[in-house]
Parts: sequence; C-alpha cells; structure tokens
Amino acid sequence: MTIALAPVASAAGINPVVVGIVAVVACSTFFMPYQSTIYPALYHGTGGDLFTHNQARPVAITFALATLLAVIVSVPYWRTLGLIY
Repeated sequence: MTIALAPVASAAGINPVVVGIVAVVACSTFFMPYQSTIYPALYHGTGGDLFTHNQARPVAITFALATLLAVIVSVPYWRTLGLIY
C-alpha cells in the first residue's frame, strides 16, 4: 500500500512517511478473528477460556475507532512538522 501511494502522496504534498505510518497503524486493526495473527494465537493459546469472540468484538471496534481518532488528531501535528503541506 505504501509503495503504491507514496508517489501520489508526494504529488499531493504529503510526505511518504505519513503514508507509511497510516498504513502500519491501519493494518493493526481487525474486525474478524482471522484478520489478526495475535488474536487467534491468544484465543487458542488460552484454550478459549480467557475471552469469547463476542467479548472481543467490542474491543476490536473500539480499537479501530481509537486508531482512526489518533490518525485524525495527528494531522495538525504532521502539519507543524512540515510533513503535510
């Protein structure tokens, strides 16, 4: 994703580092258990006794919303650093 969007971002006045950071942060979110390698490892490693899928779903959604909020809040900071023009 970063390789494909870096030239487009540069042309739009966005430093490719910003694209890389957003791509890394966005790839850590998951909505289904198979979208994350850590989730099934933790779930099956504990024998499913630690939490259920229904308990993990609100946490995954909250994490995704927190990630989106963090990226939005970072935009003014990136502007002050000169990474976004």
